[in-house]
Amino acid sequence: MFLTACESEQKEGVKAFDSYRGETMGTVYNITVPTMGAKNLKAATDSILQAYNNEVSTYIDSSVISRFNQTRDTFRLAKSGAPHFFRNLVVAYRFHYLTDGYFDPTVMPLVNYWGFGYAPRDTSGLGDTAQVEALMQFVGLNRLGWEERGDSLWLIKPAPELQLDFSASAKGDGVDVLARYLSDQGFEDFMIEIGGEVYARGENPMGRPWTIGVHRPDPEGSMTDFIEKVKLSGKGLATSGNYRNFFEAGGVTYSHTIQPKTGWVERNDLLSVTVIADEVLTADVWATALMTMGREAAKQALEEQSEITGFLVFRSGNEMEVHYDKEFKQYRK
Repeated sequence: MFLTACESEQKEGVKAFDSYRGETMGTVYNITVPTMGAKNLKAATDSILQAYNNEVSTYIDSSVISRFNQTRDTFRLAKSGAPHFFRNLVVAYRFHYLTDGYFDPTVMPLVNYWGFGYAPRDTSGLGDTAQVEALMQFVGLNRLGWEERGDSLWLIKPAPELQLDFSASAKGDGVDVLARYLSDQGFEDFMIEIGGEVYARGENPMGRPWTIGVHRPDPEGSMTDFIEKVKLSGKGLATSGNYRNFFEAGGVTYSHTIQPKTGWVERNDLLSVTVIADEVLTADVWATALMTMGREAAKQALEEQSEITGFLVFRSGNEMEVHYDKEFKQYRK
């Protein structure tokens, strides 16, 4: 949902930067770091992300999450052997509570049904109330039982159809994982982006806070059409919206935002939500949850949750309007 906008000219005396990119999680990553010390970072990044995907990608049949989804009843997990899966699961319980159930990774059966998951898209039965209600029997994080036994976690499924989908947290968490790695390597200035989820630390090549351009939520808009530019340093940023990931079938438009409380594709006047937080995972989760809440509830959550700030873009008649959280002004460029 973003384009990282770094000024290309350098101030005299500012160290040179290198940028590199690759593919991950069905999208691309971009990383910018000082040239000094950047050797072999791409290989290390690819290795870290491959290990990450081997735990949380529903598109890899042998991943930890895929093996859980294929399990009929009880799944044993060695916590030390699957730290990324375990962290996403623990975080899911926290945010499920904080968002009053608007964040729920057990929506995987619905994601597949609506044509946005790993299963082949089938539009023949879309919008069938009986099918949606049937799938809702397997949705709800409270339905998943678990027991800790030593270093192992036993996940207890009430039915084989209960499945997990960490796509609303994984990209943000993946950025955080890379940020911790770069920090451990001694980097003080860098920018990381995976599929629009961003973390920036220190200064950009101009010796200033990093500038992140947030796209105008218009499917016809260009890649340089920004609705806002954000100053970012030591923070993560994520945007969720319906204007890129959608399809049409039978004259109906279906977007990828699914309401976990009803099972239906969410249709409200929100076009996009941008969230800033200390960690990208937090921003990523809240951006998704706020999109499903609708405008008024999202406004209230932004005001009440001290760990986040951001803005909402919504439709008002034929116009596009923006609501800014009161804490957001310090990040506006």
